[in-house]
Amino acid sequence: MQFCSAYDEAVAASGPPSIFLRTLEGLWRVQPDLSRDGCERLKRVPKRLEGHGLMTDTATGFVTAVYTTGRDLFEDHPRVTVEWFASEADATAALEALGCPSVR
Repeated sequence: MQFCSAYDEAVAASGPPSIFLRTLEGLWRVQPDLSRDGCERLKRVPKRLEGHGLMTDTATGFVTAVYTTGRDLFEDHPRVTVEWFASEADATAALEALGCPSVR
C-alpha cells in the first residue's frame, strides 16, 4: 500500500481506527472528518480491524475504494454501504469492473 505521507502511514500502522480514501494519484490519505463522524455515531471506541472495501453512496450509487483500520466506523452509516474484500487488489479489481464512472 502506498500512502500520501509518512503521517498517513503512521496513522494506518498505529493510530486510532481511521478511514482512508485514495487521492487522484492513487495514494491513501486519512480522512479525519469521516473517521470522527464514524466514531461519534458509534458512541464507543471502535476496534482496530483493517479492511479494504468498496463504499457505495446509497443516494447516488457512486462507488469508491476505501481502506480502514476500524471497520466498526461504518456500522449503521446512514448513507453508505461497504462491501469488504480479502485484499486491496480484490477491491481494486471489483472497482475497475464497474467501469467509469463507478456507479451501481
